[in-house]
Amino acid sequence: TPTPLLPGNRRDERHRRPALPGRATPPAAARRGRAERPRPSLSGPALPHPERFRVDHQTEQLQAGGITVDKIFYEELSLDMLKYYRGFIFFRCPVTDTVHDFIKLAKKYNKTCFYDVDDLVIDTKYTDKIKYVKNMSAAEKSLYDDGVNRMQKTLLLCDYAITTTDRLKVELEKYTKEVFINRNVASDEMVKTSEAVLRKKNNELLN
Repeated sequence: TPTPLLPGNRRDERHRRPALPGRATPPAAARRGRAERPRPSLSGPALPHPERFRVDHQTEQLQAGGITVDKIFYEELSLDMLKYYRGFIFFRCPVTDTVHDFIKLAKKYNKTCFYDVDDLVIDTKYTDKIKYVKNMSAAEKSLYDDGVNRMQKTLLLCDYAITTTDRLKVELEKYTKEVFINRNVASDEMVKTSEAVLRKKNNELLN
């Protein structure tokens, strides 16, 4: 199965697959008529830190397990993409008309949807306790709450949830039938960098 095009992975444009930013080009394997394999589509916010751990690192984990993965920003999602994937992971994704219709159709076609979230921005009963949120103006709070409520709607639409800790799992089980834990981990690049630093320090001590 061809390697998915991810940000920074420049390949022949003819083989380009949905990435971030996304394109609605069918995966090469699907175009050639191969049997469909699981291809979760991770759709996340434009925030670098959570995206790194919950999207990029999970993408790496899935690829290490032999699963082909593409990343699509949720605003670039299209119903046409349902044809090319067997599962979908929505990371901190607020509901839109397209997201709503997409998940409904995914269920109709017996394709599984997961909601991934690493905090409790899925209900105002949690976010109302945050000091920063308490200090918002009325207009800011209204906009923020709308985003929180829209994320809850996506969570409720999905089949399962994925989160990072036991405590978050307990809370999320109030909203969905089953919650899986996949903790934040270091990427291969982070591990290699750490090992290189340790080797350098060890060499300095020996010298």
